[in-house]
Amino acid sequence: VSVIFIGDGTLGEGLLYETLNLTSLKNLPLLFVLENNGIAQSTSMKQSFSGSLEDRIKGFGLNFFKSNTDSLDHLFETLKEAVDKTRKNSPSFIEVKTKRLMSHSKGDDNRSDEFIENQWQNDLINKYISDDYKDQIKFIEKEIQNLASDALKEEKLKSVSSKVSIINNSSYEQEIMSFKHSYGNKRYNELIRKGISLILDKKGYFIGEDIENNNNYHPKSYGGAFKVSGDLSNKYPNQVMNFPISEALIAGFCNGVSLSNVKCVAEIMFGDFSTLIIDQLIQHTSKFTQMYGHKMSIPFILRTPMGGGRGYGPTHSQSLESIFLGITNVQVVYLNNYIDPVNIYKDLSDN
Repeated sequence: VSVIFIGDGTLGEGLLYETLNLTSLKNLPLLFVLENNGIAQSTSMKQSFSGSLEDRIKGFGLNFFKSNTDSLDHLFETLKEAVDKTRKNSPSFIEVKTKRLMSHSKGDDNRSDEFIENQWQNDLINKYISDDYKDQIKFIEKEIQNLASDALKEEKLKSVSSKVSIINNSSYEQEIMSFKHSYGNKRYNELIRKGISLILDKKGYFIGEDIENNNNYHPKSYGGAFKVSGDLSNKYPNQVMNFPISEALIAGFCNGVSLSNVKCVAEIMFGDFSTLIIDQLIQHTSKFTQMYGHKMSIPFILRTPMGGGRGYGPTHSQSLESIFLGITNVQVVYLNNYIDPVNIYKDLSDN
């Protein structure tokens, strides 16, 4: 089971609902825990949320549970039931009503003093801390400090590569001038397909929009808008998958797969749509290595056709690759007729 914690402010994010949709479609073992304290940074939920949360969640086919932090027995029982269902590939969502005692950040609390005081007085921990328990609380605090101190002493950071993708450019220097037009009758998209198959041979994943060939829903062959994926979904049926039209979701899913050190190729149908994944790349993909103490690399490969010359007009013909050049830990490779894409993917599959 994977657990995703969110706050009530997240209910305004469209990507949350795209994620709920995929979770239900794939019956993923995900448990969503909503910590609902009724306020985002300074905005009341009454100003930012409309309709029924329960109806929304059930509309996506997820189990919905409600509990609160005032009744711990009920909370634990509800969580256990939600986890049990999720383990059976029946994803669940639990709304936990709770209190926020302090400001969201520093001094930005605009609630009334009377309301905040009431929150403190009715907090379970504050009710527990009385004269009878002061010594016990001090003992617990000391034990926690000792555990934290010991953990810090034992921690040793391991330095690993922090690149999203690593390519040995020197291996191409001798090939650059000799490769052009040397691949015979094969089209360039066939070579890319062969390269991607090297990732799939090592149990990686390839996901995107409309990349499957014929399947249970449609009998005729398709194999991608530019026929790059071809029959890969037939050869690797559990590794090549159509996803909903949600570029951010595709990138986010690859982030998750990559965190388990499994290679994942995400295809964005047109380079113009790559702007929709910027948040995933900047806020997540590029930061994971620093966030987790440089103990991991992220084998996330993003591919997309970029540029003009294909007759698709201004909506599908932009060259946006320069936007990605400034993102830390992200390496940009621009394929062209002088470079064999199979070797590019071979380096990626080996590293």
